[in-house]
Amino acid sequence: MEIKAVKLYENGFMTQPFAMGLEDGEDKFDKNVKYRSTLQNFLIDLGGEVILVDTGMPVEQPDMAADVDAPIYIGARIDDYVTALSKLGYKKEQVTKILVTHKHPDHTGELRSFPNAKIYISRVEADAMELKGDNVVRVDFEDGAYANFDKCKKIADGVYYIFAPGHTTGNSIVIAENEGLHYLIHGDVTYTDEALYQNKLSVATEDKAAARDTLNKVRAFIERHKTVYLSTHTPLGYENLDAKKVVDLADMPAPVPPAMNYGEQKATGKYVCSVCGTVYDPAVGDPEHGIPAGTAFEDLPDDWKCPVCKQGKDKFNKASSAEETFTDESKTKSKVTMMKAEKKFSYAENDVFQAVSLAYGNSAFSMVVLLPKTGHKVADAIASLKETGWDELRHQMYTHDVDLWLPKFETKYGIRLNDILISMGMPLAFDDQRANFSALSDFPLYLKYVQQDA
Repeated sequence: MEIKAVKLYENGFMTQPFAMGLEDGEDKFDKNVKYRSTLQNFLIDLGGEVILVDTGMPVEQPDMAADVDAPIYIGARIDDYVTALSKLGYKKEQVTKILVTHKHPDHTGELRSFPNAKIYISRVEADAMELKGDNVVRVDFEDGAYANFDKCKKIADGVYYIFAPGHTTGNSIVIAENEGLHYLIHGDVTYTDEALYQNKLSVATEDKAAARDTLNKVRAFIERHKTVYLSTHTPLGYENLDAKKVVDLADMPAPVPPAMNYGEQKATGKYVCSVCGTVYDPAVGDPEHGIPAGTAFEDLPDDWKCPVCKQGKDKFNKASSAEETFTDESKTKSKVTMMKAEKKFSYAENDVFQAVSLAYGNSAFSMVVLLPKTGHKVADAIASLKETGWDELRHQMYTHDVDLWLPKFETKYGIRLNDILISMGMPLAFDDQRANFSALSDFPLYLKYVQQDA
């Protein structure tokens, strides 16, 4: 058995009130005390199969801006989940099972990328997410107790999926036994290991009583077993893994303060829940909870809460635009806001270019993006297209997995419609002497020009 960390975000922070303030109250803790924050998930390689524990953020997730006054900032993106997995030497097709600790988007964002893997998730969380598919296994933890935990499901020899509610009502943890050690992959039972040592709960909790019971059981398990504690939101997760560090609850390591060095970032108008990763987009609003499209985050009611994890507005961070280096045909490099998506698109390619069709306007319209292949220019792509024609290109397209990186852009189109409308039988409307709009106004009116802009 080999356990590896899938590293996704780095160089973030969280405040002490956020990490420890559930039971005693956030005001009892010092917001100036900050702990390091990251985001990583884990995988278990059994040789014959590869098991993932959670699947990170959605690839299209906007990054959070580094607001030093925020309760938590998970950090800057290192890689999307599938890329991070490939850097560890794994292909999507190798994954046989996924164990989901809980429903939040920063743990389930790329479940969709593994349609051939069995997804094990507690029935409570699966129902909350409305998961469907033959590969979804709703777990009822029917295999009895594991150590001092009441309910579990054995996934493989040495790998146990354990019901541990609190952070969410259907939260689970994973324990992997290897060479005399117990690797406890817990999702978000605590956000930072300092909270484990000090026996404190994060404010990011759905069920306070259940969370207390789970943390008590985790600590009792650690007292009785050699445990390596693998956290999701602190670099201590992979540091403990690399060092095979066994927890001694009586000996808390000295905390390492976060660097807190963040440059200027551009806001997008969107906001990201720092607890679960849910995005509030003013263009969409939250219609399910009475918030119409066009409502700015600042105008949301004070009692509005995250639709997924039920945290308040104060747990949301501004989303920042992701700037990447773009090289144009002349080899000029520039920093641009990059739009990213990894999913199925209508796709085609030939010896000269790749083509992808992007739907917009609720899929009523689409545009085709061409990318010349290495050694070819835009003019080559256009010449090739003239030979084959749009119809042939359209017929060559098929549904395919595409990793799309596209610079954010804006197009404008305008046309003066006077001549077109006159040719269609409206010449009098443009004649200042003969136009008749008396049904609309007592004043003499005529059309000077008609302009269509898009």
